[in-house]
This record gives sequence, structure tokens and C-alpha cells, in this order.
Amino acid sequence: MERLAKNALKKVCRKAGGFSLEILFVGDRDMRKLNKRFKGRGGTTDVLSFGMGNVGSIAISLDTASRNAKTFRAPFYEEAIRYVIHGILHLFGYNDDTKLRRLKMAAKENVMLRSLCANTNLSKVLTRR
Repeated sequence: MERLAKNALKKVCRKAGGFSLEILFVGDRDMRKLNKRFKGRGGTTDVLSFGMGNVGSIAISLDTASRNAKTFRAPFYEEAIRYVIHGILHLFGYNDDTKLRRLKMAAKENVMLRSLCANTNLSKVLTRR
């Protein structure tokens, strides 16, 4: 998964014009702490994104990715890559706080995943949403 994530990031960062990105893979326990500290929300979440200028950080809950991979019958690494893309979209101003915005963001995620599928089989995760 790490190699796939790095390749995906390189492609996205190149297209963004030199964007620098840090990814933190955490469990639900740490994600709850981050969510409370930085967003003021209780409970865990799948992805948190923090950015300033052309530097960003994304925290991804691997526990949530594992549960959702089972739910959607997708390989774990594909679900985790979806979260990487989702976090990157947040850094570029996409939001999912309304139904319409969620749909637009999911469509953009799928476009990015299809681009990655040219060299990697991510087809199951593309068809689940």
C-alpha cells in the first residue's frame, strides 16, 4: 500500500505544481484525539486534512478504512488510497458538508482513481459509490 500511496501522491502533487504533503496513518483512538483537538468534534472520522499554502497534512484512520473496505467489499489498500485522494481534495478546497458537495467530491475522487487505474487495478473501489 505504501508504494501505491507514494505513486498516487507524486502524480497529484506534480499536477498541483509542487505541493508538499505529509500523510499520517493512525488508528481510531488517535483520530478521535485529532478530531477533538483540531475540529472540536467528538468521535472518529475517516480523514482529516490540514493545509496552508502549498503545504498540507492528511490524517487517515486505517481502522475506519479496514471496516469500510469490508463493508464495500474492496481491498483495504484501495479504500486507504480513496482516503488519500479525499484528503487531498479537501486541501484543494473541496468540501462534503452538503449532499450536492458530497456528490461533486465523490465524482472528483472517481476521476482521480480512474487516472490511477491506468497502471493499477483499483476497479472495485471505483464501483462501490
